[in-house]
Formats: sequence, C-alpha cells, structure tokens
Amino acid sequence: MGAVRMNLGDTERIEVLILDGTLTPITGKSDILLSIRRVRDDKWFDFDSGELDFKDSGWVARQVAMAEVDSTNDPGCYFYDFNTSVISDSTSGDIFMVRVDQDPGTDAANVPQTGEIRADLQTDEIDAIKERTDNLPDDPADQSQVEAAISTSESNIRGGSDTLDSLSDQLDTVQADLDDPDQYKADVSGLATGADSTNILDAIADVQADLDNPDQFKADVSALAIEANVEGHVTNSLNTYDPPTKAELDAAEANIRGGSDTLDSLSGQLDVVQADLDDPDQYKADVSGLATGSDSTNILDAIADVQADLDNPDQFKADVSALALEANVEGHVTDALNTYDPPTKAEIDTLESNIRGGTDTLDSLSGQLDVVQADLDDPDQFKADVSALATASDSTAILDILGLLKDYHDNTVKFFGSNGSTEVTQSNAYFMTVFADDGVTPLKRIEFKDSGGNPAKLSEATRYVKT
Repeated sequence: MGAVRMNLGDTERIEVLILDGTLTPITGKSDILLSIRRVRDDKWFDFDSGELDFKDSGWVARQVAMAEVDSTNDPGCYFYDFNTSVISDSTSGDIFMVRVDQDPGTDAANVPQTGEIRADLQTDEIDAIKERTDNLPDDPADQSQVEAAISTSESNIRGGSDTLDSLSDQLDTVQADLDDPDQYKADVSGLATGADSTNILDAIADVQADLDNPDQFKADVSALAIEANVEGHVTNSLNTYDPPTKAELDAAEANIRGGSDTLDSLSGQLDVVQADLDDPDQYKADVSGLATGSDSTNILDAIADVQADLDNPDQFKADVSALALEANVEGHVTDALNTYDPPTKAEIDTLESNIRGGTDTLDSLSGQLDVVQADLDDPDQFKADVSALATASDSTAILDILGLLKDYHDNTVKFFGSNGSTEVTQSNAYFMTVFADDGVTPLKRIEFKDSGGNPAKLSEATRYVKT
C-alpha cells in the first residue's frame, strides 16, 4: 500500500486492490476489513460512529468493512475515508499504520496489506509557499536589483526633493493663515469707535448749551447795514449767484456712481465679502486624502519590514532537513546489500556432498529399495504399508533446503506461491521472504528455480535467486 502524507484535520481516502490466487480482482466482498494503529502510543482506532477515536482497549469496532468503489468500472478496489478531524488528541507528525485483512473469507491472495499515513501541518500551504519560493534567486547579490527598483519607484512617486513631511509643513503654514481670519479684514483702526461717538454727543451737548444762550452769539451790529440796505445787497447777490440745476446734479451723480450701484448695494456686497472672510474654512484645501507624517513613517516601516524579509531568503525555502540525501540512501542500500550473505552454489553443492557422503545417488538408493521391496513382496514375510508416507526424495529435499535456509536466516520467514503474494506451505513455495523482527518489514526475498532457470517449487528447486 505504501506511505502517504496528509494534512492534519483532513480526510484521507484509503484504497486497496484485492486479488485472488490468479491475480484476478475479487468483487462483491464484504469481509475486507480495515484496522488503523497510531504509532506513538500503539492505540487502535474505534470505527464505531459513537466513538471514532484511538483507544487501547474496549473497542466497539476495532475493524471496519471497506466498501467497493465500483464493481463494474473498478472491480476489486475497496476504500474507506479516514477523517482525522474527529480525533481528539492528534498532533502534527502522527503516523498511522494501516492494515487490511480478510475475515472470515480466504479467497483474497494478497492480504494482509499494510501502509503508512503521516499527518503533518497544512502541506497545501507549505507546497504553495514552496511554489512561490522555488524561483527565488540563489545568489543574494540579486538583492541589489530589488533595492534599486524600490529606490526608482520612490523617486518616481516623489518627483523631486519634497517629502510627505515637507508637504505637511507647507500645509501647516497654509492652515495657520486660514486659522487667522483677521489678516483678511480691512484695517478699521482709524474709524470712530463707541467711545468716539460718546465724545461727539458730549460735544453736541456743549454746542446745544451754547445755543441755549443766544446772547453770547449776538454780535455788535451797530456798524451793520440796515435792513433795506441788506435786502439790496442780498438781491444783488442772488441775482449774481448761478446755482447748479437738477439736471446738472443728476449728471454729477451719474458720473460719481458710474452705474446702477448704490451705497446700499455696495454695503450688501461688502457684507457678503465680510461673511466669506469670517469663514476662513472655505479657503482651506481638502487635505483629508493626503498622507500624514505618520503615514509616511508607516510606509517606510513597511518597506523596512519587506527589506528585512528579502534579506533573509532562507525563510522562503521549504524545510527539507528531514529528507534523506541521495548519497545517504545509496549508502544505506549498499550497506544492506553488503550485509546480506546468501548461500552460494558452491556452498549448496558442498552441503549436498556432505549429506550424500559418497557416490550414491537417489537412483542407486532406489535400486536398493527395489531389492528390499522384492523381499517385502514375499508374502511369507511381514511388510509394512508405506504407501501413504513421503518418499525419501521428498523428505530429503525439503529437510535439506529448510536446514540450509535456517542456517542463514534467524528471522521470520514466509513462503509464497507462484504469484509472489499468496502465502502457502513450504513444499509448495516458489518464493521465500525474510522479514525483520516486526514480522512486517521485508529484508530479503529468494526465488526458487530448477536447473533450467525456470520457476520451481521449493521441493523441486536446485537454484535460489535473490530478487
């Protein structure tokens, strides 16, 4: 089944292909059972809908029947969706060992099957980060190009030596002017104040007091002309005086006004101007959308943060510290192959010679047995019925080979049929696999062949080939 990685909290589909002894998919099975063991505490998953968690005892359903994917289009393929989000105490790095068995049926040739699921952090996010960082330059010297591009962009935005801070100072100056409406008002310091009016009224009162005493105004008229003379003088003066006409006054007024405006309309216009000057806010530019000094600082801080990230390219690289190097893998494989010491043809021939101990062959022994058989066929003698016992050749071949293999392997050994996956009895074995102490991890595999190099049962084999 192999090993897979999944995101912790996601659902992983477990699929397995079930074959019979002829390597034909088996469909319609309801006894293909799945069990899952968590490695860090060796607890088994309880598949009961009311449990759905890892336990060390008291399981309601320690195994669950796997469903067939599609008996028509994908026969023999069975599945189960393993949801890790329901597990109460999962942690990143949890390893789940998956085992598939058949019970009670025995027609599945390739069971049990085992596999491994590793639940890690969000690998989709890690893969996305890796995808973005795979094309980053390996040479940090390329950082200068990034800095140059940032500098060019800053210069294009500024367009000169002004900064947001200097623009803010200029706006502060404008704002100070607008906040001082007095500078827009006319200088009326020379006009009469309320106190001046009081003084004028006081002066008028003084004049009135003087007027109330007419005697003080009477001049000495003894030397003046009499009324008749005055009348004559007045008449002469009036006859001489040429006052302006109404038309002349109207023309002078028109020249002074120069249009239809009056003092009242001009006063109204001045009132409008005064209202505008009294509202300095209308002269202020709308600077709400401009960046402030703090905004500029924030932008520079953000650029500094980006620069700090770019100065540390290692943070964008995926963590591959836990992966095996190619050289190490090759070394492990080489060590394993160098450690394995299979029997050679010469060693097997020597063992055969030691067992025979001379020139006798099974054929010569058969001739001697024929003589013994002739004696036993004598009805006057007592002969035992040995028709049901194994022949000498069968027992000798089996015992010799098993003894030889046991001499070289102290671990668990399993025998398989011609398809290489169905476990069979020793005498019918075409393959032998040596497993580690856990009984699951294969270490070595040997195929039995006859003298012509063709696959053969263990009882008929003369050659042993490592596969």
